[in-house]
Amino acid sequence: MPFFKLKGEMRTMDIKIGEKTYKIEFTFEAALYDDCVTSLFDLVANSADGSMQGDAGKVLVSMAGKPSTVATLFYAGLLEHNPVDSMSTAKELLKQYFNENKGKKDANFYGVFAALNKQMETDGFLDLIGLTAVLETLTENAKKLTAPKLQGHKKKVPSTLQN
Repeated sequence: MPFFKLKGEMRTMDIKIGEKTYKIEFTFEAALYDDCVTSLFDLVANSADGSMQGDAGKVLVSMAGKPSTVATLFYAGLLEHNPVDSMSTAKELLKQYFNENKGKKDANFYGVFAALNKQMETDGFLDLIGLTAVLETLTENAKKLTAPKLQGHKKKVPSTLQN
């Protein structure tokens, strides 16, 4: 059984923790959660060698190894539909999910991140917060800086023969 299940044509994903089902969606409320947006933008800004610029998939996958970022994204995804009052409550829910599902391949930070990443893509979250536009701009600028400058056909100046 996968970590999250898509609900028909709805854009939310459901996760069962304890006896309650929580809906995950990355829309308006998640976009207003500064820590979520800042985490995503900081990761792009701090990509040391620039190799991730322009590739949202690579940027987001690199976040999976950061448990605190995964917890932040999990909380942001809960905000739209659930009465979760704080980040600490979201952390407790995530911890409870891990404990209830020990041994399942998705019951870890990477598995949760992969599901959240998929939901962000489904919801168009990177477009909503402007990250896609930023990545496109960075890519265009990088191409301009690295593109070879074409030299126009220079006129050859005839050499003067001296006798």
